[in-house]
Amino acid sequence: MALKRKALATALLVSLSPLSIADDLIEVYQRALENDPTLRAAQATYRANIEQENISFSSLLPQVSASANYTMIDREREEGTITTQSQSDNYGWSVSASQTVFDANRWFSFRSSEFLTVSAEAQFAADQQDLIVRVVQAYLDVLRAVSDLETSKAEETALTRQYEQTQQRYDVGLIAITDVYEARSTLDGVIANRIQLDGQVAVKFEALEAITGQPESSVAPLMSEFPITQPVPSSPTPWVAASLENNLNLKVSMAQMNAAERTASATSWNRGPKATLSADYGQSTAEIESPIASETDIDGWTATLSVSIPLFAGGGLNASSRQAHEQFNAAKERHVGTQRAVTQQARSTYLTATTGVATVDARKQAIISAQSSLDATQAGYEVGTRNIVDVLNAQQALFRAQSNFSNARFDYIISLLQLKQVAGSLSPEDIQRLNNWLDSENELNRVDLSSY
Repeated sequence: MALKRKALATALLVSLSPLSIADDLIEVYQRALENDPTLRAAQATYRANIEQENISFSSLLPQVSASANYTMIDREREEGTITTQSQSDNYGWSVSASQTVFDANRWFSFRSSEFLTVSAEAQFAADQQDLIVRVVQAYLDVLRAVSDLETSKAEETALTRQYEQTQQRYDVGLIAITDVYEARSTLDGVIANRIQLDGQVAVKFEALEAITGQPESSVAPLMSEFPITQPVPSSPTPWVAASLENNLNLKVSMAQMNAAERTASATSWNRGPKATLSADYGQSTAEIESPIASETDIDGWTATLSVSIPLFAGGGLNASSRQAHEQFNAAKERHVGTQRAVTQQARSTYLTATTGVATVDARKQAIISAQSSLDATQAGYEVGTRNIVDVLNAQQALFRAQSNFSNARFDYIISLLQLKQVAGSLSPEDIQRLNNWLDSENELNRVDLSSY
């Protein structure tokens, strides 16, 4: 079992190693592996937790100790006019060794700690998967903010042009001043929104830097050709089955339940016998300098086999056993709850991903429809059948459709990663595959994007 656990731990640490291809999102992920405080704390917690097994196993191994002593005695005794003085030196050393021969309580406690190691390994793997989702989420949040800002800038440009045209039409007496006011009011609202989105780009870059621990100067946009496809398998049933088998949070709760069961078994032996074999070897010397000089040397060894059976401890033995069994019952119910939650998460994330595919398609069609509506409204305005408010609304509808389409693609990516996370199959290779669809040749520079 030790070799198996060692192999699993090695596999976990290998997943932290830098990937062979480093670019764009991969570089961000590698910096996060090195600097993310949440993951580093999780790694330290993992290393601390796996030591519990060594601590428990040590109580089953021989215990050896050594001691040394030195005592000097200087006494003066008076009896009437007679004074007697004595002085002596005592020193020695000893070595003691003991070995547990039988202690069922310690044995089951050790077996319980084995499951705590399994729990720690599964938790650390879950923390690594969580880092992948957090990195991609933060990276896409930057792209989302950039996309919203660029859409807002395009909208501002279009509305500025519309406002100028409206002003010109008013100057020659073709329209009323109210159309100019409407165009100016809408433009002012778009400008205010653009200023806010400008600040959001800086905020999202800061959030990404909080994970990587280093300044992030640019991001690569998502290619327009990025495929939006249904999850494979294309049914929730296989995803639920995979989640119940591989979900890391479920493995953590299973290991914790097994550990609690072994702990309860250990307390059932609180009244059982305990046998210990001990041996001691030592030397001692006593030197008396006065009133009569003498020296005594003693050396030897002893061996003892002791057996003890607790008879009464104020009710504490029964209480601790009841406590451990109830803690096992609680761990078992938490595991059942985790199973149900994982099943629900697998189904809901699958539905979110499949809905995301349909949403992206619908958002794409909405852009086409909004553009057609704007063209028709603009033509109607030119001939006087539509007013400026209709044109402005149509323009804003088009830009909202473009923004919604961009955000739908980002939401789809996150839903796929979360689906794999629930199924326990999320890995750094998923970052690599996403990175292949980032346009590194047209990186977006932070300095050029935001004035903050």
